[in-house]
Amino acid sequence: MKFLPKQQNQTYFTFLLKPSSIVNAGVGCFANKRIPAGTQINTGGAEDFRRLQQEEIPDEYLKFCVLLSNGKYLSPHNFLKMGVFWYINHAKEPNLCFENSRLSSLRDIDTGEE
Repeated sequence: MKFLPKQQNQTYFTFLLKPSSIVNAGVGCFANKRIPAGTQINTGGAEDFRRLQQEEIPDEYLKFCVLLSNGKYLSPHNFLKMGVFWYINHAKEPNLCFENSRLSSLRDIDTGEE
């Protein structure tokens, strides 16, 4: 097993994917350690994105996409190989934000919190 280097006091063991505690949400992303407010989040490597119109995305996949300010959706290049990034922040009151191509915590996130 190859261990990857730490980045900004995070490891690739910072998050765990498991059944969501949110009704009908499917898979959730849970913090394995406390994440202070304002922390830039490393989701484990480079993601390969596509920018698509809503009509180009099947309805059942749309929930994994991010609506951009230009009206297009940011989607995984390959829905069969989705990283942690695609499983976060589908809550009504999000604890993370994605701005300027960066993901960061809006508030303290406790260990075990989705």
